[in-house]
Amino acid sequence: MISKDNNSAITTDVEIHDSLVPIIPLKDVVIFPNMVVPLFVGRHKSINALEAADKKDKQVMLLSQKNPTDNDVSVDNLHEIGTLAKILQILPLPDGTKKVLIEGKTRAKAIKITEINDLLASEVEELKTKQDITKIELEAQRREAIQLFDEFAKLNQKVPDEVVSIISKISNIEQLVDVIITHVISDLNIRQDLLETASLKKRLNRLLKELNREIEILNVEKKIQGRVK
Repeated sequence: MISKDNNSAITTDVEIHDSLVPIIPLKDVVIFPNMVVPLFVGRHKSINALEAADKKDKQVMLLSQKNPTDNDVSVDNLHEIGTLAKILQILPLPDGTKKVLIEGKTRAKAIKITEINDLLASEVEELKTKQDITKIELEAQRREAIQLFDEFAKLNQKVPDEVVSIISKISNIEQLVDVIITHVISDLNIRQDLLETASLKKRLNRLLKELNREIEILNVEKKIQGRVK
């Protein structure tokens, strides 16, 4: 998955206080923990955030924009809950932008977003998932999620076989849910809602609902295509 954060920029030498985490605003994607994704970063505040994080501890806070069409990011246009991530690799490109490989680590909340040294940063609070489901319910819903994803993958035909195999072997339920979300749900509002959902039970129920909905849509599309032929 690729998020384009475009607009060429001139980088600057920036540093921030140890208590702050640099923020990278995301225009067209919601990134979850357990994801490794490339980002193309071009806005100067985002490039400054990358440089500050690279000098510090390589941690960045990924916050999606409320309005993805807004190119000039303001604090009011950012969701306060996002993903604390680690920079794995930065590759400068000829046009002045940067290609960055990012690994999502954990859900987190930006306590107070501030602008400093021409970048956005915030103190960050890591968010814990509310374990509000019994072991029996958890196992039943884990099996259902894997079964539904397998059905989705067969209908969708765009999901690689190795992804289906990997998902069937994931034992950590939070990781399983996040990985399935990234392959099934494209609606940014739904993805953000799921990222912000603290309750594991509610997160699982919403995922199963969306999986069933996507399967229903794919089945209808298949019937329509069959009639056209």
